[in-house]
Amino acid sequence: MSLVTELADAVVAELNRKDDWSIPFEAKRVAVPRKDIKDLENVIVSVVPSSLRMTNATRGATKVEIEIDIGIQKHLTDELTEVAALGTLVDEIVLYIKERTLTAKPYAQWTETVNNPIYVPEHIAQKRVFTSVITIKYQQLK
Repeated sequence: MSLVTELADAVVAELNRKDDWSIPFEAKRVAVPRKDIKDLENVIVSVVPSSLRMTNATRGATKVEIEIDIGIQKHLTDELTEVAALGTLVDEIVLYIKERTLTAKPYAQWTETVNNPIYVPEHIAQKRVFTSVITIKYQQLK
């Protein structure tokens, strides 16, 4: 299995380990986060390997930087209330994953989290779907 896939699976396992999210979900690794609106009745959390970068660290070691995207989506029935609640869930995920050692990949060090977009206004306006993307960056020496 590739480095990015292994790390994405470790992120999925870490997200699923916590069982007291404000809105319950089961994270899944996906290749392409494609969902029909009918599939978004409940919150969907998709974990997608995003990028891999390798640079020289020393003569004998390579620094590996891996980015993983976490997508949060839900079809909205009460836009104002649900956007606020889903924003809280996004904040919980950001704070939970920050500086956390992944149980399945303890040598992967968290270095950065970016939540962009916080949500996509066009998805809400056109499809009544909340979509947020969290990008987390890890590094390790290889």
